[in-house]
Amino acid sequence: MPYRDQVLIFDADDTLWEFNHLFERVIDDYLEWLAHPSQSPAEIRAALLDIEAANAAEHGYGTHVFLRSLRDCFLHLNERPASDQEQAAIDALAVPLLDHHVTPLPGVRRFCDRLRTAKNECELHVYDGFGHLFTPAGIADDGVPQPDAATASDALDRADRFLRSLGLMDKK
Repeated sequence: MPYRDQVLIFDADDTLWEFNHLFERVIDDYLEWLAHPSQSPAEIRAALLDIEAANAAEHGYGTHVFLRSLRDCFLHLNERPASDQEQAAIDALAVPLLDHHVTPLPGVRRFCDRLRTAKNECELHVYDGFGHLFTPAGIADDGVPQPDAATASDALDRADRFLRSLGLMDKK
């Protein structure tokens, strides 16, 4: 379904640019593989999203937490743990995601340039020296971000200003 307005504000850890299509492909493959006898793919996707949200709150973000969510969704829907064979099948579905490596910034810059050429708004702010969700470089987040408060605050302020400039957020 097409959307009237779409805005990308910022992506704090580069997963959105290069990985989103891989997550979606894994989810589609998972739904097809699961072929649940009583729930539709839309119902299963909704359950998976709820499980992902709970896992993100407890374990952080990333591909390994996503794989955990697939396993937890299986348990939730089937009311039993996956067998070794089923576990191997779930793990196999996620291989393209787990094996994918990116350095997306040049592509992000090209994308932003193309948006501007097409008379769209695009603001790109790169925070060098920071990783996942503004965790300073050199600090392992192990899937649980440890954001630098000042940098995260700056990013949120920039996002608010950008939305206000487009009339998508009330002025202060």
